[in-house]
Formats: sequence, C-alpha cells, structure tokens
Amino acid sequence: MGICCSVRDIGACPYACLAFPCPCSTNCCGIGIPPCGYNPLVFLLRLPYYNQFSRFQRLRWLPLTSACSSSTPCCDSLSCLHSVPMAEWRHSNAKFTLILSHGNGQDLQYLCSDVVPRLQGLRTPVNIVCYEYPGYSLSPLPTSEWLCLHAAEAAYHYVRTTLGTPPEQIIIYGISLGTGPAVHTAANYEVGGLILQSPYTSIGATKVGLDLARRLWCIDLFQSYRLAPDVRVPVQLYHGSVDEVVPPQCSEDLASLFPQVFGGQPVFCSGAGHNDVIELLHSRGQYLPMLDAYLASLQHGGHAGPDQVPLQWAMGAGNPEAADNWG
Repeated sequence: MGICCSVRDIGACPYACLAFPCPCSTNCCGIGIPPCGYNPLVFLLRLPYYNQFSRFQRLRWLPLTSACSSSTPCCDSLSCLHSVPMAEWRHSNAKFTLILSHGNGQDLQYLCSDVVPRLQGLRTPVNIVCYEYPGYSLSPLPTSEWLCLHAAEAAYHYVRTTLGTPPEQIIIYGISLGTGPAVHTAANYEVGGLILQSPYTSIGATKVGLDLARRLWCIDLFQSYRLAPDVRVPVQLYHGSVDEVVPPQCSEDLASLFPQVFGGQPVFCSGAGHNDVIELLHSRGQYLPMLDAYLASLQHGGHAGPDQVPLQWAMGAGNPEAADNWG
C-alpha cells in the first residue's frame, strides 16, 4: 500500500492481535485507526514505562528507508517519525555480526538487558545489532507486517553499508515473532547464516495449522513457509518442547523446507515452553555452546556438523574475558 501496510495487513486486521497485541504495539486489533488498528494513545500511555530506557546510552534512531543507512542519536525527537530505535555493540575482533529480531511480548529493552549480555559470553567474537519494530516500545509509528519487514531490511542495510560488514559475516537471529522478519531478510538478501528460536511457519498456522493457513494465504501474515526454500545458508533452529504458543511442529515443518538445516534437524529444549527457552538452555550450560557450535561450523564453510566441532566449542562455558573487547 506504500504508507504503513500491505493488502495482507488489511485482510488480516480482524485477527492481527495474534501478531501485534495491545499493549505490546500501537496496533489495537482493529479498534484503532484503520486499516491497521493504529492507536497512538497506546504509545502515550506506555511512555512512562520506557522513561529510563529512553536514556540508554547506546540507543540511536535507524531510518526505515533503505537509502538512509546511517543512524542518529535518540535525542533527535523528530527521527521517531521515520525511524525505529536500535542499539549496537561492536567487538574489536568480531568474526560475525548478529542482527537480532525480538519476539512478540518482548521489545528492544529486553534484548539489550537480557539477550545481549548472554551473547557477549560467546567464545566466537561477534558484533551485535538490535532493532525495534515500528509501534513497539519507543516507536510511535503504526505496527504492521509491512513496516516490520522494512525495519528488518533497514537493519540489514545499516550493517552492510554503515558497518561495512561482508554479507557472509552477517548472521540473522530471530526470536518468535522475529523469525518472520529474519526469514524474510535471509531469503531476500545475501547473509552468512540464520538462527531461529521458536519459529512459526506463518502467524495463522500457529492456530489453524499449515494446511489451512496455505488456503488463507491472502490474509495470513509472515508466511515463512513460502520463503524457506529461498534461504541458501545453513539454518539453526531451536524450540521449546512444550511450547503452547508456537507448536514445535512449526520447527519440524520449516526444517523440511529449508535447503540446509544445521545438525539435520531442530534442537528441542526439553521442558521449555515459549518464553523460557533461552533461560533454560542457559541455566543448563547449553545456550552458548549451541550457538558457538553453529558459528564455528560457519567459519569452516558451513560443512561441520555438531559432532565435528572442536571440543572447546561444544563444551565451553563462554568467554569471561570477552567484556574487555566490547565497544
């Protein structure tokens, strides 16, 4: 449509709460301004919650237009009208750059305070770039599939153009809702790898199953099953074994559609639901070694399986000295 949404966003408006529930986003499930249900009141009401985070030193504004690849400080108040918040961490010896897309009930603040500190313990040195979806946390924009995908593309162009990262060193990392934008980016742009946590085949498929979702394609959002065959890099999938939000079957279905799956199949975290996968894996000492094994295989051309990586990658507990190299 060109302004804030696509035809599919309009068709999906009646059940868009599955993807963009209030108060996580400025979308109010069709209650607000059509066609996306945009309600700016939601943004105003949640501003006090993000008051402290708005002063986070690493926050910057990322323009949504791919032609603009630079970022501006978050103190630039007008930037919020055409940009989304982002944050980055650069490692002096980085082998890869991770682009993180957060989940549905999460936001940029969650990535910065919870996920990034864990990832800084990786043995593989990486840069980390996190971005926000339009309409989430500090962004007053409408929320839609169309805008979320544009935000993901803007983050990719920032990493390629501003940071000057070669495509083979860019790893797209999507969590839950973020796996849709992540698959979109990996299918349409040149990347080095793709990591998916609790991925879905499509938003509709999480409720009605993939077969029926295929018939409802005209109103379904984030149809990763359509894009999966176009992803030409090894994909790491992991999922909670008792996930009641996104059925584990979604990872199985996607694994059959991706040309290359690291380890040959998804990793299922025993006893984990939808929102505690990282926490459980990390508490068991498996989260960082699992990611390190994948990154190590990419450094060997993507040919090494989980059993072929060196013992220090599979059994390591992270790198306690990594913090000294972060800028």
